[in-house]
Amino acid sequence: MTSKTVGKTPTREPLKKVDLKKFMPAIFIGINIVMVLVDVYVLSTLLQKAREAVTTRSENLVYELQMQSAQKLSVDLANARAEQEKITAVLPDSGRLLEVIEFMEGLGEVTTVRSFSFASETPLVDSKGFGYLPFFIELEGSIGQTMTAMGRLDTAPYLMSVDQTVLESPQGLSQAVRLKVYMRLYVSQPFSANQ
Repeated sequence: MTSKTVGKTPTREPLKKVDLKKFMPAIFIGINIVMVLVDVYVLSTLLQKAREAVTTRSENLVYELQMQSAQKLSVDLANARAEQEKITAVLPDSGRLLEVIEFMEGLGEVTTVRSFSFASETPLVDSKGFGYLPFFIELEGSIGQTMTAMGRLDTAPYLMSVDQTVLESPQGLSQAVRLKVYMRLYVSQPFSANQ
C-alpha cells in the first residue's frame, strides 16, 4: 500500500529574483546591433532613393532640353519658311517667266525698249551651281530715261545680275543714247513648273 503523507502540503521553492544588472550589457549590445542594422538599412534605402532622384531629375532635364530644342526647331522652321517664300518670290520658274517678260516690257513706260530676248530656253548654271537664264535688253532714249529704266531693273522683284553693259551715243550724251545690257535672271530649281 501506499503511504500518504497527510497534513503536509508540497512546498514550492521561492522564485529567485533575476538580476537584470547582469544582463544589461548584453541588452545594450543587442539594442545597438539592432540600431546599426536599422541604420544600414535606412542608409542603403536613402542611397537608392538618391540615385532614383538623380535619375528622375536627369530625365526631366533631358525632356526640358528636348522641348526647348523642339520649340527652337519650330521657330527656325517658321523663319526658314518665310525666307523660302522670299527666295521663291525672286526666283521665277517657267510658269512665272511671263511675269518677267511683262516687267521688261513695262520699262517702255520710261524709255524705248528696242529689243529684249533670252539667250537660252533652258537655264545655265553659274560657277556656284545656281541656275540662270541669260538675256539681253536694249534701251534707247535720253540719258535720264535710260538711267530711270536701269533703276527699275535694279529694284526689280527678281534676282538679276549684270554681266555687261554697252552705252552707245553717236551724237553725244545730250542726245539719245542706246544702252545694251547683258544680264542673268536667276531662276528656281527645278525650272520647269511641272517638275
